Amino acid sequence: MNRLTTDDEKSMFYCFNLFYAKDREIWVRGGGPWPEYKDVTLVQWIRSAASKHGLNLTAEDPEHLGDEMYDALQDGDETVEGIVALLHAAAVQATEMRERLKTIEDILGNDYDLDHIKNMVEADQDGRIKILPEGDQGTCGTCNHFRRTPGTNSGSCDVKKFKKDRYGKEDRSRKFVAQRSTKGCKHWEKKV
Repeated sequence: MNRLTTDDEKSMFYCFNLFYAKDREIWVRGGGPWPEYKDVTLVQWIRSAASKHGLNLTAEDPEHLGDEMYDALQDGDETVEGIVALLHAAAVQATEMRERLKTIEDILGNDYDLDHIKNMVEADQDGRIKILPEGDQGTCGTCNHFRRTPGTNSGSCDVKKFKKDRYGKEDRSRKFVAQRSTKGCKHWEKKV
């Protein structure tokens, strides 16, 4: 699935991002006057509509506008203020949902598979998956030359490739198998 939240004007999903949050306010993309159509705050957009259509709206900040819109929402479609209040409520809802989805998509990346994510969540809930803590820097198994054998705590080491015999010489007939441990990798420690 492609990412839906975007600030890219050339994206085909740009229209789903009409309302967005910035500086703790709701903004309307292209809501400003002709010919620039700059982004404006929702408060500015509603104040502009109110002045053009003679609406009885006086709030000049988001908090007071929210209170005024809640009162006007009670009018339903009987008044233009009630209709603008419904648009305000929809803008607030769209912004909240977009910002939450944006946070999720920032984690998942630009292209993600919902079925795979669903399977991972179900596996986690059923106890079929275990997330291991990330190792401390410098411990055996976290250095760049350690290659883990899938499904085990062991692997091979690019630096120490062969076992040593009892005289300290490399025995090229026997491969060295590294165990992940809390001891620091000596090769890694020297480079740091």
